[in-house]
Amino acid sequence: MKSKVICPYCRKPALLKTREDIGLIYGKEKDKYLWVCEPCDARVGTHKGKKHEPLGTLADEQLRKTRIELHGVFDAIWTADMFKNSITRNKARSRAYAWLSKKIELPIEQTHVGMFNYEMCKKAIEICKTVNMQIYFHQKHTKFSVYSKSSLR
Repeated sequence: MKSKVICPYCRKPALLKTREDIGLIYGKEKDKYLWVCEPCDARVGTHKGKKHEPLGTLADEQLRKTRIELHGVFDAIWTADMFKNSITRNKARSRAYAWLSKKIELPIEQTHVGMFNYEMCKKAIEICKTVNMQIYFHQKHTKFSVYSKSSLR
């Protein structure tokens, strides 16, 4: 299969591999596919059922760790919204990405953790940490919403 994914670090084509192929064997995840740049060890997962479309851009180890950190703080925001407002996971995530798009001043089409570079991840982490602190301190005392007009400024 000719690669449709090019490594941003070394400009070589990435190869489609399973997690098991690269030694990531645990649970049900071993059969999932990744695009991997072998010279750089940059990788990105693939969408389920979408002909191995990448979830974002290839990431080296530092960027992978930073994206994982961002997911930790970002996912807490949409999860809180999902439970507080009894909405679906997809609606909560969509609302959270729309909110983050405004906060980091990027078009919604470019606002996804898997598309962010290191600097954008760090910026988003700081924004999300601030909101997570607000959620923590307000969740028991008010009807706080991370999407109120004041939080979008």
